[in-house]
Amino acid sequence: MKKIRTIRQAADEFRAADPQTPITQSLLRRMIAAGTMPYTKTGNKYLLDFDTLEQVLSGTFHPITTEPLNSASSGSFTVNKVRKIGG
Repeated sequence: MKKIRTIRQAADEFRAADPQTPITQSLLRRMIAAGTMPYTKTGNKYLLDFDTLEQVLSGTFHPITTEPLNSASSGSFTVNKVRKIGG
């Protein structure tokens, strides 16, 4: 089962494991903005897979695609957007 965390929860989990960690909410937000951290956005919240986050930080995460993470579109398929259904 995946360990999905909000930005705050992920930063808090790193802080609980290591009180001297440099991993902060601000750093995680900058990683998302830079496209180096995959995420899912629901409403106003960014959700992170904690295991993937650890891989990204350790340098062992390698995305399968060569496109930027969370690209706006790929053909007719839209990523991280909500599509209106019906009238």
